[in-house]
Amino acid sequence: MRKVTVFCFTIFLISCGSNDDLLEGECVGVIDYANAGIFQIELVDSMGNNLIQDSLYDPYQITASINGEANSGVFDNFDTAVSRDTIRLYTIGNEGFNRWLLHLSQTDTDTLDFTLSYKEERVLYDDGIFCGSRQILNSASYNGNPLEFTSEPEGIVMLMVSVVK
Repeated sequence: MRKVTVFCFTIFLISCGSNDDLLEGECVGVIDYANAGIFQIELVDSMGNNLIQDSLYDPYQITASINGEANSGVFDNFDTAVSRDTIRLYTIGNEGFNRWLLHLSQTDTDTLDFTLSYKEERVLYDDGIFCGSRQILNSASYNGNPLEFTSEPEGIVMLMVSVVK
């Protein structure tokens, strides 16, 4: 009886290993996390009229660049999009400081600055360990004005930004 008790106790101790022990080893697949944030920008006048809808800014002429890399027109680019009344910019970029330059016209350029960090993730599934990097939005400002938000470590932050021109 004593041998059975020692055997059961030994099996119990072995099974009490931490989940971290299970996550050691080579990754068998990649987790592709979404970007941490989406900036939805609305350009309005002092009366609240939308300046894209009112044709002050032509959505087909609006362009953007991220960290000095020019994109094609904002309207037809995957990383940015202009609906009929707003501009959408995504948190693509490097760890640390990033900058979107939003060229609204030949004479009007806005700046969206943000900082990112990345957290390495390892998740155990039936088939093995899957690994990826989760993007975290740390701070953001539009034309030098800080944007307030609550960081969502497990989700996407959607920031609505109304800019009075």
